[in-house]
Amino acid sequence: GWDKSITFVYSIKKRKMKHLLIILITFILFACRPGSAIQKLSYVDSLLVHDSINKAEKQLAVINENGMSEEELYYLKLLHIQILSRKYEPIPNGIIDSCIVYYEKYNDKAKLSELYYYKGGELYDRGNVSEGIVYFKKAEKLAEGGSLQVKYKIYSSLAFCNFVSENYHISLEYAKKSSKIAIDLRSPDRFLFSKYYESISFDMIGNHDSANICTKQYIPYIKYGTKEEQRVYFAEVCAYYITQNDTVKAQLYINKALELGEDPVVCGIAGAYYLWMKDYEKAEKMYQKKLKESVSLRHKAEALNGLGNVMKCQNNYDKASFFFNKEIDIMDSLAQQHQKENVKDIQYKADYKNVVINNTHKMSKMVYIFCILVGVLILIAVTFIVVYRKNNREIRSKKKELENYANEIAYLNKIKNDSNKEKKILIREMERKMDSYIKSVSHGHKLYEGVCLGKIVEKRDARAMEDILTFYKVVDADFFIQMEHQYNNLTTQNLLILMLKHIGKSDDEISDLLCVSKGSLRSYMSRIKRCRI
Repeated sequence: GWDKSITFVYSIKKRKMKHLLIILITFILFACRPGSAIQKLSYVDSLLVHDSINKAEKQLAVINENGMSEEELYYLKLLHIQILSRKYEPIPNGIIDSCIVYYEKYNDKAKLSELYYYKGGELYDRGNVSEGIVYFKKAEKLAEGGSLQVKYKIYSSLAFCNFVSENYHISLEYAKKSSKIAIDLRSPDRFLFSKYYESISFDMIGNHDSANICTKQYIPYIKYGTKEEQRVYFAEVCAYYITQNDTVKAQLYINKALELGEDPVVCGIAGAYYLWMKDYEKAEKMYQKKLKESVSLRHKAEALNGLGNVMKCQNNYDKASFFFNKEIDIMDSLAQQHQKENVKDIQYKADYKNVVINNTHKMSKMVYIFCILVGVLILIAVTFIVVYRKNNREIRSKKKELENYANEIAYLNKIKNDSNKEKKILIREMERKMDSYIKSVSHGHKLYEGVCLGKIVEKRDARAMEDILTFYKVVDADFFIQMEHQYNNLTTQNLLILMLKHIGKSDDEISDLLCVSKGSLRSYMSRIKRCRI
C-alpha cells in the first residue's frame, strides 16, 4: 500500500511538472514575440536618454505606423522631433504645434515641457526672440520635478539666449544650473558647454577670477566637443592665457583653434592675440574676416572695435576714429534690438507670475491647515468642557458655590461683551484699511503693467502714483529700504521717477510716461539729488 501511494503521488507531481513546463514554454514564446508599438517607442526613448541617437533613429525607422493608436502616433512624432533636434536637422513645419495641441488636451506636463522647449528653439532660430523666450519659460515651469535631460536643455538654452541678449547675470545663473545637472548626468560634453558659458558670463560681468577658474575646469573636457565647438573653446583658452601673459600657451591654443577652422569667435580672439603680439597686419586680417563673416551685431561691433585698436596702435587715428564711430552705431542698433526683444522683462514677468501662483498655492495650503487646526482646537475645547462639567457636577449642586459661579460667569460675560465691542471696532477698521490697501495694490498692478507697456501716468494724479509705488513695494521692498537710507524728504513723484529708473526706463520714456518735458524731468532729478543724505 505504501509503494502504491508513493507511485500515485509521483505521477501527480509528474503531471504538474508537465503542466508547468507547458506554461513556461508558452510564456517564453509570448515574451519573445514582437513587442507592442508603445514598448518599441519606449525603447527608442530610453536610447535617447542614454544619448544613443543613431541607434534610436534606426529603431524608430523600422516601426510600422499602421494600426497605431492616437497616443502612439503622437509619441512617435515626439521621438522624431527629439532625434532631429539632437542631430541639428530641421524639424518639419507644424509637427511641434500638432503635438503641443494633443498633449495640452491631456495636460501631460512632462511631454509638454519638452515640446515647449522645441517650440521656443524653433521661434528663436527664426528670429522671433521674444516668443521663443516665452516658450522656454513655459517649459522651465513645467519641467520642475521632471527629467534632468529636459531641464538641462532648457537651462542651457536660456543661458545661451540671455548671453546673446547681454543679460549676463541671468545667463550666469542658468549656466550654473546647467553645470550642476551635467555633473548629475555625468555628461562631459554637457559639462563642457555649461562651464564655457559660466566662464564667458563671469568675464562679461567683470569677475575675471571666477571666469579663469571656470576656464581651467572645462579645458580637460574640450576633447568631448564637436570640431566646431572645439575651435571656439581652444580660442577662449587662448584668451585666458593672454590675460596670464603666457605667450607660449596662448600661441599653442590659437593655433589649435585655427587648424580646426575659422569662425567669427575664433577670428576675433586670433585678432586679439596678434594685436597683443604687435603683429598688426595679421590682427587686421583676422578682424576684417570676423567683420565679413559675422551675422550677429555683437560680433560686428567686436570686430570694429578690434580694427579701431589696430589702427590706433599704428597711429592711424583717422581710421581708428572711423571704426570706433561705426562700432558706436552698431552698438546703438544692438541696444534698440535688445530693447525691442525685451528678453529680461519677459523672464521677470514669467518668474513673477510663477511666484504669485506658488504663493497662492502655499496660502491655500496654509488656510486648509489652519481650518484643520481650528477644528481640532474646537474638538479639544468641547471635550474639555464636557469633562469639566462632569467632574464638577457635585460642586455645581451646592447652592453657595453655584451662586458664586453664576456671579463669576456674569462678570466674565460683561468683560467679554466689552471686549467684543472693542474687537468689532478694530476688525471693522482693519477690514476697511485692508480693503483700501488691496484696491491700491490692484490698481497699482494695472498701472505698473501699463507703465511697462509704455502707457502714460498723469503727473498730477497723486493717487495713481501712490498706487504704483504701493504695488512695487510688494515686488521689490529692498528698493524702498535703499531709498530710505539714501534720501530724505522725497515726494511721491520723486520716488516714482527713481522707481522708473530702477526698472530700466530711460529719461525719454519717463518724460513720456509722466507727461512732462525733458527740462522738467531734469529739474526733478536735480531736486532729487539735493535730497541725498
